[in-house]
Amino acid sequence: KQLTYQVLALRTLSLEANWNRSMTPDALVSEASRYLLGFNPFHDPQFGDHPLIDRYWEGTGPEILTAALRDMILAYYDMVRIMTRKVRIRYFAEKTHPNPLIRDGVIAMFGGVKEIVLVRDPRDLVCSYRAFWKRTLAEAVALIGAQFVELAERVRAAEPDTLLVRYEDLVLDPAETLGRIYAFLELEHGAAERGEAEAAIFRKHGTSGSPQESIGRWRQELTAEEREQCKSAFENFLAILGYAPQ
Repeated sequence: KQLTYQVLALRTLSLEANWNRSMTPDALVSEASRYLLGFNPFHDPQFGDHPLIDRYWEGTGPEILTAALRDMILAYYDMVRIMTRKVRIRYFAEKTHPNPLIRDGVIAMFGGVKEIVLVRDPRDLVCSYRAFWKRTLAEAVALIGAQFVELAERVRAAEPDTLLVRYEDLVLDPAETLGRIYAFLELEHGAAERGEAEAAIFRKHGTSGSPQESIGRWRQELTAEEREQCKSAFENFLAILGYAPQ
């Protein structure tokens, strides 16, 4: 996740100092800080409150860092192209949890981006999360609910550079769904094939018999009480994302 890492690096190097929870000038080369680099401790009024210093921290510094980190990301993927012998590749894509900080940082680095918001019925996610991570229903609901707050907001305020894709549509109608994705990315439509490599990935990470069986599994796996808990936690998201409440 080159983008995620470099966006967080940009934040760390450019945001205001926080000596209580982050780095102090005296601790820069201490053994305890060997693997820790906190917010820039010199971005602090006590090191200068002149308008020129303000301009540096608010504009000049971040602009230099943004350009350098963007070049690092592009250079990395150039190496990946050569290493994998796919030198004709012109685009790269990364996945991350919904996070406005990451999205805004990527836009700052690259300008216009295409964002595909991939969602799945949160009730099925609860079943999958419990089966894979062996957590309680309450833990699963809390984590998934927190992520869906941002997902729902992203979909509600969707812009032309954002496309909502449902997991269920990818599984049940891959040709039409991939067609929408290709059109959104303004790319030539490729063949919707499912190879053995993809099947092997599902066998490794999936918690149901097949992708098709993973859809609507909450109806069989959740008790009536658990379904009510999920409904209470997710009802504000279901309609926005196109899922029926029952």
